[in-house]
Amino acid sequence: LILVTGPTGSGKTTTLYAALRLLLRRGVNIITVEDPVEYRIPGIVQVQIHEKAGLTFASALRSVLRQDPDVVLIGEIRDRETASIAIQASLTGHLVFATLHTNDACSSIIRLTDLGVDLVKLAGALKGVVAQRLIRRLCRSCRLVANAGVPRRLRDSVPGDSMIYIAVGCVECSLTGYSGRVAVTEVLVTTPEIERAIAENAPPERLLAAARASGTRSLWACGCAQLIAGNTSAEELVRVIEPESSRGAQLDNTAYNSPRPIVYEKPPDQGVTKITPGVIELFVIKHNGGDWRVLTLQRAPDGKRPGSWETVYGKIDAREKPEKAAVRELREETGLEVESLYNVTVSNFYLHASHTIQMCITFSAFVAEDAAVTLSEEHQRFEWLSIDEACDRFTWPREAHALRDAHHLLSRGNAGSVEDVLRIQ
Repeated sequence: LILVTGPTGSGKTTTLYAALRLLLRRGVNIITVEDPVEYRIPGIVQVQIHEKAGLTFASALRSVLRQDPDVVLIGEIRDRETASIAIQASLTGHLVFATLHTNDACSSIIRLTDLGVDLVKLAGALKGVVAQRLIRRLCRSCRLVANAGVPRRLRDSVPGDSMIYIAVGCVECSLTGYSGRVAVTEVLVTTPEIERAIAENAPPERLLAAARASGTRSLWACGCAQLIAGNTSAEELVRVIEPESSRGAQLDNTAYNSPRPIVYEKPPDQGVTKITPGVIELFVIKHNGGDWRVLTLQRAPDGKRPGSWETVYGKIDAREKPEKAAVRELREETGLEVESLYNVTVSNFYLHASHTIQMCITFSAFVAEDAAVTLSEEHQRFEWLSIDEACDRFTWPREAHALRDAHHLLSRGNAGSVEDVLRIQ
């Protein structure tokens, strides 16, 4: 006897039908008794019960067992008679699958005990229990790392340094932040200790201890594993599964879809500087037959860094690729179009105001020789300079170093043997 348990909509029938399809390949005789028949599977005899006509689970099972089935699926064990027939069938050599509506694996054993079945027979017949829930899977296209880290409510179950994700929403997931679902399971395989506990009508605490000692992982622990793996969010986890730390507590919101909200806290300041991708810089070049001319821009007097000289520079927008940001900033700041774009290097700089180290991704773009510059309001002046003149003009030393790296790689107007690695467009 193998039981699959969980609330309505937790995927019990889908799990059982997957098992039946696997067994069907072996050429065995499979009969199901269901209310209603949810899937039609060729090669399997499926019986729809009709209680008004007297065809109940119990009466249907008696008839089914006379047809010498190898495998029997019972849609749901609802009463003592059905439970007793299922146990008797399993003891006489039949593989019996059945479902129950209980919260976890151990609760299924307690439920059968409450129905009044013979405990010794139950201990001999029961081979395993699968409790499961379905939680929504985070959309891989838009999920983001939770900057605040592990929520306080989960710190007893999830390591504090774990990287967990939050739902955002994009076109691919219809702005929900989730795409598909994933199963969270608790699989209990009976051992001699569990069989003795069932036969002796042991209290739930002893059954639970025996299950944990045999290696059974709880629903909550499995859900936390899915959270750490990045498959779901903390909000979705507590929406579906009750945290183990809160069991037994008197809560106002205990409904399946009404959990206490997850609160992300700002982690304590531990003096650790964050590293974040944030900006691009773009060297704009006219090849000029090998005699490079590099565009330099002077900041406007009423903006940031007034009067300083720089190359094209700007922030990377949320969920924007760095190369797209480079092309966008070129158009916005100079009105120029890229003929060819290369990735040159990555450098870091420290912002003391926000205590972050930002990554600056450096590109080089070749433009047409007759291209005309149209400055934005950020800059007051521009000049096309030689390599040495541009390096002397730049305010930031790192720009001079990066420009010389770019010239070393691209002096011929292309990247030569590493063209396939560096060229973007």
